[in-house]
Amino acid sequence: MRFDRRGIGDSVGELLRFEHMETDLRSAIAVFQKNVPELKHVVLYGGCEAASGIMISAYQLSGVKSVILANPWVNDSMHTVVSRRHYYRKLSDPHFWKKLVTFQYNFAEYASSFISYIKNRLLNGAPKDHVSSKAVTKSEVPFQERMLSGFQKFDGPVLFLKSGLSLISEEFDDLVSSSKVWHKAYSRAGVKRRELPFSDQTFSTAAARSEISEAVTDWMFEMNKLTRTDDKMGNT
Repeated sequence: MRFDRRGIGDSVGELLRFEHMETDLRSAIAVFQKNVPELKHVVLYGGCEAASGIMISAYQLSGVKSVILANPWVNDSMHTVVSRRHYYRKLSDPHFWKKLVTFQYNFAEYASSFISYIKNRLLNGAPKDHVSSKAVTKSEVPFQERMLSGFQKFDGPVLFLKSGLSLISEEFDDLVSSSKVWHKAYSRAGVKRRELPFSDQTFSTAAARSEISEAVTDWMFEMNKLTRTDDKMGNT
């Protein structure tokens, strides 16, 4: 089942930031279970901000067996050190320039990400956009900390998808490699990673869609096998 959180795409209502997806995710799962009563387990998939929102909320959602997280978003003024190192390293990397001049990178994506970094530096941590007052009442904790906390609390299998042509995915890798607590959570049992070398951030090409379709299909097959094994053990 595919759905848009409120205020985006086909969904009406007041738009809230991705940090506040729990209610929408819970409602979507409830509708899914109502219309497919034989459904026992749910696997959540999200890309970019949706992946970050799932990391925050999944542990609180009944029936969620596993999550698939494609290129989670972590760019924020909290991580200016990580971002600075990331961009400086990129500018000195000949492979980056080769990919850039041969149009293997989405230049608009790179520019947007870099501008966001510069803006956060200039504003010294000021909010990037205006959000509903409802969106800030739940918590003032930086969303990256909530991502880590939710990720640590979720005890099901996790698949990370890493797009080879996405700078946003590399920012997430920089965060994981620069933090002992992130690296520990990322390296635990049940967490897997799959590289998608021909994919950009939004899987906008036929090659990218082929890669992600194969990755998700393989993971769902693996989860079905795991579920059948768990059910057999429960019946013994």
